[in-house]
Amino acid sequence: APLLSGEETSGTVSLPFDIFRVNRSIVRTPAGDLKIEEGRVTLRKGVIDASGSLVFRETTFSLKADLEMAGGRLDLRDMVIRTAEGALTASGRILPVADLTGVVSDLDIKILERFWPDLAKQGYSGNLATTFSARGARPEVEVKGDLHIPKGEVYGIEMEDISSPWSFSGRALEIGEIRGKANGTAVSGRLQFVFSSTPPVTTIEITAREAEAESWRRSFSWLSLADGTIDSMEVRLQGPSNALSGTIIISTPDLTLAGQPLSEIGGTLQLEKSSTIGLDLKARWLDSPVTGKGDIKIGPRPVFDITLSGDDLDLSRASSIIPVENLALSGKAAGSVRIFGTGPEIRSEGTIKSARITAAGETIERPDIRFAYSKGTITINSMSALWRGSRVAGSGRITSLGNEKGTFDLAGTLQEGPVSSVAGFVPALKELGLEGRVSAEWNLKGPVRTPTLALEIRSPRVDVPEKASLSDVKILTKVAMSQAGETPDIRLDMAAEMLQFNGGTLSDLRTAFTVASGTVNIENAQGEILGARISVTGSARLPSANRPGSIDLKGTASGVDLSVLGDRVPFNVKGPVEAGFTIKGELPGPELAISGQSPSIV
Repeated sequence: APLLSGEETSGTVSLPFDIFRVNRSIVRTPAGDLKIEEGRVTLRKGVIDASGSLVFRETTFSLKADLEMAGGRLDLRDMVIRTAEGALTASGRILPVADLTGVVSDLDIKILERFWPDLAKQGYSGNLATTFSARGARPEVEVKGDLHIPKGEVYGIEMEDISSPWSFSGRALEIGEIRGKANGTAVSGRLQFVFSSTPPVTTIEITAREAEAESWRRSFSWLSLADGTIDSMEVRLQGPSNALSGTIIISTPDLTLAGQPLSEIGGTLQLEKSSTIGLDLKARWLDSPVTGKGDIKIGPRPVFDITLSGDDLDLSRASSIIPVENLALSGKAAGSVRIFGTGPEIRSEGTIKSARITAAGETIERPDIRFAYSKGTITINSMSALWRGSRVAGSGRITSLGNEKGTFDLAGTLQEGPVSSVAGFVPALKELGLEGRVSAEWNLKGPVRTPTLALEIRSPRVDVPEKASLSDVKILTKVAMSQAGETPDIRLDMAAEMLQFNGGTLSDLRTAFTVASGTVNIENAQGEILGARISVTGSARLPSANRPGSIDLKGTASGVDLSVLGDRVPFNVKGPVEAGFTIKGELPGPELAISGQSPSIV
């Protein structure tokens, strides 16, 4: 006889036993082994009472159910399942077409990993409650309900007071109208998980308001690059749960990104397979509208590479890129700055162009600068500008800008131009009244606030007042730069192949002199004239509009042979002479006095 039989007239079910007990048995199913620690089934007038203690997928639970079988129909009068992680109650029709309702209460979310292994290690914790209904003919039974999570974690995101209707059909779980807080942020939207592959294909459509970047960092490590509040965030992601792709649209009045204070921000973050985020932003940075493009590589230490470009950047606000406080940097500039690195290890490089900027107390016009910055050092890869009236080019480094005051180590050239083009650095050259074209090499070294500028000025020919000229000239000088704008007295070391003047030619000239208040103080000028080696010291007053120039010099001449006088005297004479002389008086006709001695004159 069959185990189960029924009579059509009465519709009741007949079983060949009244009580059925099971102890320590295993029922093997396609979904896994069901261990029955203790079970009991009692029959009474078509009603089956079942109870027991079972273990399924490492979960121990107790079961109590009342079922009624009649006329090909199986009804669940009542069922209660309890575990240490929650409880489930249900009732309704099971066969032939399901129509069940029930409640899950205080269920530990983590238990879901045991029944859906695809969810394992996806960051679930906390408790949930839900109503549910299951309706339809197998295998097309649709399950749905209303979910509530007082507090927990889903996909590593902290949830609080989350509620939403949900449905499960086929292999898709959809949580359709989410409301509540995620990581302390008010959110709304939907989640979908399709369990057709491992890991499940996930769809996330979430809107967040007033999201604190700090509170989302544990969920998304790349947000360690951001500080502040994101006013609005629209998340649209899809793909395997470990390789999501899609867009995140953000809008916020203020945010710090990669150490850069941005405002009026709007743009798109493009996530690719949970590994890279592409950025396309518009914002204000350094008090100027900018565009921001780049990417963030997601990992334990996110790596970012962002380029910000703008046309009216306020350099006085650039301390987020380089510590410009020590440089006293100010002015507006167009520029493109690439900011890259990991976490707090920010590096930058870029270009700056401007009509005029100020740095270390100096006004620089039309600068075009290519630079890099890392760990307190600015590297100037190339620079051209108009500085104190001179067109300069150069490169070098500015070091110790982090905790110290900063040190210059720059060098370059001054473009060839008239002598007046270097007068901004060496006013003495203008006072001397020199005319001609010069070029120069320069280096700037020393503390940012008190550096020293060294110049090497060269010219093939320079004209000197009173109809004199210098050939193959080289002038060396050092200028103590001061942010107070003071120009101290400057010492110049000069060498010239030749000094030509009305009285003759002085060759191999070497001298050092200072110029102050219209007076030239000459230190040991040396040269050769008429075969003699001369040495001169003294001073010269430069000519002015009200009075002529004058000189007051004294010197010596050695190696002179009187034969060089030639027809300058009315008789023939020769012999060596050691002479001393003075030249004193107003130009162009000063008084010359000579005294000398000779061992032999013929």
